Amino acid sequence: MSFVVTKVSRGDIHLNDGRRSVRVLGEGLLVSKPGDPAFVVYLNSIGSMEFEGRIEAMGDDVRREVVGAIKEYFFERGMVVDFE
Repeated sequence: MSFVVTKVSRGDIHLNDGRRSVRVLGEGLLVSKPGDPAFVVYLNSIGSMEFEGRIEAMGDDVRREVVGAIKEYFFERGMVVDFE
């Protein structure tokens, strides 16, 4: 099962794959012209996930899956997301 974005707020993005959940920190931005990022994701905040009530470290493969799900979420909405 793959991750899907379940909630986006001004300061974070929540994802879930049915078993695991992830909270990624970032910053929602005010878009002033087309092509400007609508959200900046802080890559250093993608490192742990909740699984069966425990916080666990995430491997590189899961991290890539989370980044891909975030990219897909914003792409489907015609919005730009930036990662730093």
